Amino acid sequence: MRKWVKAVSKASGLEIDDKHYEKAFEEFAQRQPETIAFARAIAAANGDNEKVRALYIQIRARRLQQSQECKALPEDDRHYAQAFSEISTNNPNKASYARSVAASNGNDDKLKSIYIKKRVTRLIDEENECLSEVRRQEKEAEEAYLRAQEEATRKQEEAYFRSQLTEFQRETLDLLEFSKKYKNCDKLPRDLQLYFLNKSNLGENFTEELYQAIDEQLWRNHRNILLFLCIITPCVIALCIFGG
Repeated sequence: MRKWVKAVSKASGLEIDDKHYEKAFEEFAQRQPETIAFARAIAAANGDNEKVRALYIQIRARRLQQSQECKALPEDDRHYAQAFSEISTNNPNKASYARSVAASNGNDDKLKSIYIKKRVTRLIDEENECLSEVRRQEKEAEEAYLRAQEEATRKQEEAYFRSQLTEFQRETLDLLEFSKKYKNCDKLPRDLQLYFLNKSNLGENFTEELYQAIDEQLWRNHRNILLFLCIITPCVIALCIFGG
């Protein structure tokens, strides 16, 4: 047996201890194979039972070597175990099984091999989709948290800013806020607000300029309507007089 195991080791091109090949060989001979390695061997054999034993020994010996060296095993191991369990207990996934039957050409051994490969691929895709959804939700939650933080910071800064203003300045700021909603006019430009709020010389001139700016804003908003009425109204009157 040792000679046969060394031959398999040489053919595989892997630097693996003989004891791992011997263990894998014994497991297969005693019909007690490790589930994941056996599932991988069936999937890789493509329905050829003669290849299953050799593939199992190679895969199992490699896994034993990795465990000995404390190396991480493939993350898809659980998917191979699940697929093998489903096909072995006659409880396969219907969609994957139907596709496998269609591709097996009536070969049951090939059917099992195809099913394991297709089912593993599907399980990996489902896992990735789930992870993508989780990441999307986490990103949305993080963005919502940042927006809330920014809003809280803005309110704190605004409260601090107001606390530093004089009574006249606070009244002026309130007037600016009121002017935004007055007669549903458009908001005053932000740079105009900053101009007023940052003026160092506050007094009567400031108040006059403020009202002037508000009046100009309202005039711009309603200018087109006034022009329309000035042009249309005489025409309507003339039509009523001469048309009658």
